[in-house]
Amino acid sequence: MRAARSAVLRPLWTGVAVGFSALFVACVGDPIAPPPPPESEQTVDPWVSLVRVIESAELGLSNPAGLAFSSSGRTLLLVERQPGTSPGPASDIELITPAEDQTATVRIPTEITDPVNMAFDGRVNRLLIIQSAGNRLIEVLAGPDGSLNPQTLRQIDTDSFGLQDPQGITIDPMSGRLFILDAAGSRIVRIEPHAQLGLRRPTVTDIDLAPLGSTALRGIAFDPTSGHLHVLDPP
Repeated sequence: MRAARSAVLRPLWTGVAVGFSALFVACVGDPIAPPPPPESEQTVDPWVSLVRVIESAELGLSNPAGLAFSSSGRTLLLVERQPGTSPGPASDIELITPAEDQTATVRIPTEITDPVNMAFDGRVNRLLIIQSAGNRLIEVLAGPDGSLNPQTLRQIDTDSFGLQDPQGITIDPMSGRLFILDAAGSRIVRIEPHAQLGLRRPTVTDIDLAPLGSTALRGIAFDPTSGHLHVLDPP
């Protein structure tokens, strides 16, 4: 697949997604200087434009399995996992710029059991990883340039979250709330950090997804421009 580029003007949102062996970078927004809509029209349909395809194989990564974005360092954080392999006692996180520069490989002294359960908290400047095995939340702080510091790794007990099958995590960058998709319970677990104790004593509430009638939900994202949560139903 060749790298695709397009002229993207005044984007409202930029996102990335892992797809097989490539990263797809897209922009969503309104075209610049659109014609004025009729007075009766309240909204304008947004557009989606493919900006670039980053071939992960060219970076030496054959099977990307987890992805997060550091807003402070403007860096993609990528975890690779080969099919049929088990996580080891340590995990490598690749730092890649949207310009396809592989800036560093950071090894953290813990396994990442399911890379889909990772997100970057730009409000606190840290990477968060849910470990369903052992009911733990892994926190790794980042520097001002977005580089991860393995020495800051700490583990937070998540028993109070009541998670059964976490399949994605996202963060509200303004409030610091965490939203975790629990596929087993068909719900979103909303985590409100404590004012002083943070995630060590949060307020936990549920958003019931049973009315959607789906049992195979996977992946979750938060849109700060609207306050909406988005989940994926692959079937």
